[in-house]
Formats: sequence, C-alpha cells, structure tokens
Amino acid sequence: MSAEAVAARRRTTWWFLAAAALNGLVYLLLVAPWMGEDEPWQFEFASYIADGHTPWGGTPIVPAGPGQPDLRQATSSSQLQALRGVGGVTREEIAARQTEILESMRAHGYYRRVDWAGVDEGRANFDAVVLNSTATIYPPLYFLAAGTWMRLWGAQGVEARLWCARWLSWLLYVGTVAAALAFARTLFDDERVALCVAALVAFLPMSARQAALVNNDVLAKFLSAVVLWLAARWLTRRGRP
Repeated sequence: MSAEAVAARRRTTWWFLAAAALNGLVYLLLVAPWMGEDEPWQFEFASYIADGHTPWGGTPIVPAGPGQPDLRQATSSSQLQALRGVGGVTREEIAARQTEILESMRAHGYYRRVDWAGVDEGRANFDAVVLNSTATIYPPLYFLAAGTWMRLWGAQGVEARLWCARWLSWLLYVGTVAAALAFARTLFDDERVALCVAALVAFLPMSARQAALVNNDVLAKFLSAVVLWLAARWLTRRGRP
C-alpha cells in the first residue's frame, strides 16, 4: 500500500471513529440515569470496589446458632447476596448504598419511566424493586475495572460515580468500534465493505446505547471485538485463503 493510500486510510479511520464517538456521546447525554439494563444493581457492585472492597471473600451466610440473630430474617435477599459476594463490606454500608441509589432513582423518575417497576416510590431496598436480584453473582472483571476507574477519578456520591462509570462505557464503546473496523479491514480488501461492517457495530441503536450504560456487556463486547480482530489476523496470515 502506497504512502498516500495509508494516509487516506488513516484519515478515514479518524473520521469514522469521530462519528462513532459523537453518536455514543448523544446516547450518553440522552439516556436518563439508572435506565440501563440492570444499571442500579451493576453500579452498586462496582461502587463497593470503588470503596476499596473486593469482589470476593464476602461473609458466608449460614444458619444462626442458638440464641444468635438470623441474618436471613433481618436482612433483605439482595443485601445478603451483596454481603456474601463482596469482601469487607458491612450490612450498614450495603443498606446505606442501596438507599442512596433508590433515592436517586426516585429523583430521576425511575418509577414513571419503567412500566413494570410499580408506582410506589418509597422503596427501602432493592428487593422492593426486583426480588432476589443482584449483580454480585456476575464475573468480577468489569466491576473491578469500573470500580477502579471511579476510585482513580476520585468520584464521590452515587450520581458522580454513575457518570464517571458511564464515561468509561463510552470509551469502551469507541474502542469496540475501532476493533470492529480493524476486524473488518482484516477480512475485506474493499474499504467500503469494511466500513459498512463496522458501521453496524457503531450505529446499530442497541450497540451504540452501550456507550451510555453501567453494564458488564460493554466490556464483554469490547473484548469480543478485540478477540475477533486478533483471530482474523491470525487466520489471514496462517490459514489458506
């Protein structure tokens, strides 16, 4: 490929990524807080990591001994699961964090926007929204990344941390688009075909919406796109045409 063709391709790459970044930015600014799939629950898990806890080594939930209070009766299911899944966190921290998130959800009209959530805005814990739901059962990689990101930026308060984590999602979305474009160019010599393939990833609404959500799918898509790109490079270099 000539130097002129390389320069033209580089310009195309930057324009394409700029368009994708702006598209993701629109979703980031327009999607209301807490309106991502499982966003309150996934944010809760990441926020404990931001507080310095670990996504392992939690408190085992066992039946109470004679004369001891039973945690299973005094604590909601979602809080018990967080206590069991997060190392070093206390019942009081979990209850306070869920209360903070629920108050922010109410302030941003969560119950008016979500038709299945009911109309009662006075929720005391996450089980009053969805019974037995928690993100602490998910693989920890995304939550380590999001929690560490929030901690590095020094974000305090649930809403500041929410937007901080959403900016990470925006960066991962742009990275996914870049990997998808590299993958398509590895497979197709025709630049127009490669751009069309990458455009499906960049501008398909459910794909671009990932730029605005605190959700582990964002990291999964990024890693999948990178793995596909690396696999395509290996196959085109070593496999038969």
